[in-house]
Amino acid sequence: LRLQDDMESSKARFRTLAMLASDWVWEQDAQLRFTYVSRLGEDASDPDAGSVLGRQRWELPGLLPMDWRAHQACLQRRDTFRDFEYSLYQPDGRLRHVTVSGAPFYDAQGQFQGYRGIGRNITAAREAEARLRQSQADAQTMKDRLQAVLDAAVEVAIIATDAQDRVLVFNAGAERMLGYRSREVLGLAPALLGRYRDNTWHGLPLTLTAEADLHAQDASADDGPETLANGTARRRVL
Repeated sequence: LRLQDDMESSKARFRTLAMLASDWVWEQDAQLRFTYVSRLGEDASDPDAGSVLGRQRWELPGLLPMDWRAHQACLQRRDTFRDFEYSLYQPDGRLRHVTVSGAPFYDAQGQFQGYRGIGRNITAAREAEARLRQSQADAQTMKDRLQAVLDAAVEVAIIATDAQDRVLVFNAGAERMLGYRSREVLGLAPALLGRYRDNTWHGLPLTLTAEADLHAQDASADDGPETLANGTARRRVL
């Protein structure tokens, strides 16, 4: 009687821990057909128990097509597996993403009896990841469109900086008027451009000096170089 009580207590502890670590518990027989899925599992992923029991996992209705060969090979080797993901459509048309983990179990004679494991519904996490990817793609599309507009403005030099005065935007007009490529100046402070590269304009040294007010001056180009007191030539910039 004491042994039976201990066994029941052990089973109760297992069920409690399994439920805390997962959304449902499942079991398969030696032919890898489902013989048990906890009720919580039905609530978590909306399967009809009648459509699950007696089927192998890759026979479940509504499965999103995928390559099962690696998972089947794992089962044939009787390996333990963790966090195996697959997706399936529910009767209402919603797509559910699940992850399962399992381990083989054997009888007293060491004969393989099947697999037992747990499952989790990860739909919310996967949908959040999809929304994030879409948001990033939309942001990149808007950035590309803005860049196309800026690059089309070849008669105007457009330079934008961040709060640390680093160049974020250097359009084609700025390239044409100032003689720098955008890849050369992005991330630099505009006042450092002359120190970043020795340039020439009509054969004269071209530098951008710190005293130039880069945010207030007119963006249009001069007709020629401006000669400074030190004999250095420069062009007027933003």
